[in-house]
Amino acid sequence: MAFNNLGSVTTLAAGAQITWWYNFANGEDRGAQPAWPDVKLSGNGPTHIAFNHSKRRTGAGYTEYGVTIRNIGSEAGTHNLQGGGLV
Repeated sequence: MAFNNLGSVTTLAAGAQITWWYNFANGEDRGAQPAWPDVKLSGNGPTHIAFNHSKRRTGAGYTEYGVTIRNIGSEAGTHNLQGGGLV
């Protein structure tokens, strides 16, 4: 299942990074659900990369997915997430 525009739009300074954790209704396990930055236009076009994709089960039995986004550009930029399951 694909998703776009997930989460609040976040600003990253040049060189900064953030780790996102996301889940689906009732903490369902939906298999592989990688995410990438849904970069919004800012300045000269920031470059954000995704790495450290992860999946974990909580003590309550919920499945959470994670990804770290880093701005490797020379200026601040904004993003939220897009992605989805692999078929």
